[in-house]
Amino acid sequence: MREEVIHEVLERGLWLVPGSIDVTVTEGVVTLHGRTERKSETEVAVAMTRRTDGVVDVVNQLTHRFDDSGFQNGTRVPSGVADDWLRRL
Repeated sequence: MREEVIHEVLERGLWLVPGSIDVTVTEGVVTLHGRTERKSETEVAVAMTRRTDGVVDVVNQLTHRFDDSGFQNGTRVPSGVADDWLRRL
């Protein structure tokens, strides 16, 4: 179960660097501990882990560097000069 969460959820699903999130499993309870770049990634990681076969519960001990929960569709996200240039094409 641990390997499935690491490979299917964190690496394939979220494209996180291997080893960036610590995953432990005790009697079907998965604990996720570490730090993601965005808050939305932590929410997706927990939700996808819950859907993994055999998982009874998820203990979320993840933190994040950037809280992107306030952004909605159509909201401009802070961007750099390169992004401005690409919009003009």
